[in-house]
Amino acid sequence: MDTDRGSVIVATIEKPELYAIPADAADLFGPESYHLHDYGFFYNNLKQNIADRIKAYMEK
Repeated sequence: MDTDRGSVIVATIEKPELYAIPADAADLFGPESYHLHDYGFFYNNLKQNIADRIKAYMEK
């Protein structure tokens, strides 16, 4: 986690050039940003988080 930028560091990408952000968006996000791939990279984490939240809500 980069607390200065408020971003998650993804260090397990085998071929980062395949996921590079387009040059026209690099100024906004930085050239090493994988923002466009958030759902693809973290889909299962998001799915589990949603299930956990629903379960916690229903148990109230």
